[in-house]
Amino acid sequence: QESRGHHASRDELHAEVQRVTARFQEDGFSRDQRAVELESTLEERNNEIKLLMYRVQELSSKYTPVRGDHTDTVLAKWVNGYRPAVPFFRLAQGTYLFGRRQVVCKISNDKPVFRVGGGFIGFDKFLELYASEELERLLSYEIDERTGEPKFVEAQRVRQAMEDSGAIDEIRDRAVETQAARGEGLRSSADREH
Repeated sequence: QESRGHHASRDELHAEVQRVTARFQEDGFSRDQRAVELESTLEERNNEIKLLMYRVQELSSKYTPVRGDHTDTVLAKWVNGYRPAVPFFRLAQGTYLFGRRQVVCKISNDKPVFRVGGGFIGFDKFLELYASEELERLLSYEIDERTGEPKFVEAQRVRQAMEDSGAIDEIRDRAVETQAARGEGLRSSADREH
């Protein structure tokens, strides 16, 4: 009878060891599966980053100025000479989008200068201060929990919808009107002084 008790207890221990071993193997398998999933996700993200970098480089590779716009022509020479990783987009005369940052540009001594704070800084200093920050902002994105897609995909859809509806043209027109109003306001106050 004592022997049967030892056998039963040994069998219980064997069963417990088998359960623990099975659970350990399941956990190990589960961790391995998760590692493979994470590696796959990481590879996908790296490919997305490469595509984004390629697209950013493509957008910033050749800047073509608007005909008859002296500021844009001078800026184009500098952009095409430096080839910054962050693209410039002309919104209106003297107003540009650099990455996600809207900037005012004018020409001083045949060089583009950008409004920063209360003054203006040169092209190379501007790139030194803002290019890496803007590139980071262009490349960083969050994942939308609802769709599992990067949030910039949603932004691209919104932008396309805005383009299709004509809203972007309307915004550009307003920027031109604002620019013109500022110029006229300056002229009318200058005229009053003379």
